Amino acid sequence: MTARLLIGPAGSGKTRRCLQALRDCERAGEAALLVVPDQFTYAADRLLLEEGSLAGTRHARVISFRRLARMIAAGAEPVTDLISDEGRRLILYPILQSLPATALGPFAPVRLMPGFVAALADAVAEVKGIGGDEAAERLALAAGAGAKAAAFARIVREYDAALAGAGLRDPGDWMRELAADLERRPARWSGLRLWMDGFTSFTPEERALLPPLAAAAREFTITLCADGSEARALLAQARDAADFSADPLSSLLGPRLRSRLRRPQFLPVLRTALWLQQRIAGLAVEAPPEAPLRFGPASELALLEAGLFATAPPDPGSAPAAADPRRPAPRP
Repeated sequence: MTARLLIGPAGSGKTRRCLQALRDCERAGEAALLVVPDQFTYAADRLLLEEGSLAGTRHARVISFRRLARMIAAGAEPVTDLISDEGRRLILYPILQSLPATALGPFAPVRLMPGFVAALADAVAEVKGIGGDEAAERLALAAGAGAKAAAFARIVREYDAALAGAGLRDPGDWMRELAADLERRPARWSGLRLWMDGFTSFTPEERALLPPLAAAAREFTITLCADGSEARALLAQARDAADFSADPLSSLLGPRLRSRLRRPQFLPVLRTALWLQQRIAGLAVEAPPEAPLRFGPASELALLEAGLFATAPPDPGSAPAAADPRRPAPRP
């Protein structure tokens, strides 16, 4: 098993490296998957074939994380009891009708308004993706959460009870069950090469799948977009810290870290990188070239990106001086 974290700035060649590895696997007849966010699957499929060396693919595929979860489930028990988005709305509608106005709180006056059930179903799906009914209960108990959070937690409890009574499961709950099955039966994924590109963070359900996937796959690579040198320094500090195994995130990602980062907008990505380093054994951290490949010979653009968030101005001697537009053009 080879596990690596490829971390570097935008334009440094991370996606291109993943796509080229996928093409190499297709030519060699080896099973390979590139997992990307849902909205990027079509574009990644086009990029895979756009280079022109492949007429089509049989062994290499571009899929979303939810599709990957369904592939894992296909090797486990048959999935026949999952509800769809429309099914979620059908279950929530009678719940809103049956609950008293005191339980619904601020939702009581709007429960019959057009579009409310659809919006509520989307909120339930989002909560299921980040921890299910436990997340709803924590939200209701949070200080200053208010009546809306308490009413929403009550609706989620009634929704779970209705699912259990009908023998159905929500897709968010189902994904949490896959990690245990993957740990029990990893052989199906032992020859797979797996890449993940385009993610900033992962939901708790997705995170649960990553360590067993990394342990089972022949090759496992995740790319993250961040300042490569800063990320490597932080990861090395976490690896060498005496209390890393105890509580790395609170000790290294405290409230003062944002002020110490050269590019604080990458803080969510660094949290993900630290979590991956802690949970995936033997994770190797690699970085693309420091000079972004997309700029090519345009050294001025590379200098601009390098100093965009810097506190001190860049060295003016490190890039060619721009021409003064007030000077007349030289005669030929």
